Amino acid sequence: MLIDKSPIQIITYSDLEARIYHLQLGYRVEVSDTLGKLYWHPGLFKNKQELCDWIKLQLEALVDNSAFFSDEWLEGGLYRDWFIRKTSDGWQGYDPMTNRRHFALTLAEIREKIDLIEADFNCS
Repeated sequence: MLIDKSPIQIITYSDLEARIYHLQLGYRVEVSDTLGKLYWHPGLFKNKQELCDWIKLQLEALVDNSAFFSDEWLEGGLYRDWFIRKTSDGWQGYDPMTNRRHFALTLAEIREKIDLIEADFNCS
């Protein structure tokens, strides 16, 4: 759990549950499936309505792409809130915020790609 506090709102969609927390600087969300396998939080929102509007679209995308969240993705691990895994051709990184996959030959290369994408996103 992100914080030692109860969520102020819970949004259920299909087999996913999004728990919204109010923090001093804004709102944060934590998402998991019914088995508790998926843990995901995209960041801090200053406005609760903005978070609620955004999370509903994200939950739809997560359900539509639930194949990405198989055990092999979860065993691969997380890096900067991206799911990463080894494949027969190299490494894949999946960004649940953009619903996109990226590929590289080595773990170091996929992490470098993720770092560049995140740096570009954070500067925008």
